[in-house]
Amino acid sequence: MKLRNDWIILFIFILLQLGCLFYLSKLIIAKTDLLLEAKHKLKAYERKDESLAQLQQDYGRLEKDIEVLNQALPDKSKIVGLINQIESEASSSGVMAKISFGQQSIQSETGGVKSLVFNVTLKGSYYQVISFIKSLEKMPQVITVEKMNIQSPAGIEGENNVTLILKCYIDPDF
Repeated sequence: MKLRNDWIILFIFILLQLGCLFYLSKLIIAKTDLLLEAKHKLKAYERKDESLAQLQQDYGRLEKDIEVLNQALPDKSKIVGLINQIESEASSSGVMAKISFGQQSIQSETGGVKSLVFNVTLKGSYYQVISFIKSLEKMPQVITVEKMNIQSPAGIEGENNVTLILKCYIDPDF
């Protein structure tokens, strides 16, 4: 009988150990799943940190580009300064300039861009006019010569009457 009781005790002991192993294995699996989930979240945060660092670098470059665009495409507050700068460039080039605007000076271009079209009448030598046009090219604003009419009654070295139709691209919210 004692042998039989020993076997029963041993059997109960083995069952308890199997139960503990089963319970602990479920607990270990649950903890492993939590750790894997935390690892995936950590990797996602690391990727977000890398993305954020890249966005911060891109933002710095975009800020510079936006500054260049703001200078290249003047808004309403900068148009008077632009006209004064054109007059100053004309004076520096040695030509007399008269700027005039038509009825529909502001035009809508393709792509949502707007432009300001105006006439510039110049008096000066051929080389002074060329110097003025070169100075327009160096300005930070985007200015194109749409049309040019040159009258040289005294020849190329004498005084020329030049009419330019200029187009300056402006802020789309103008």
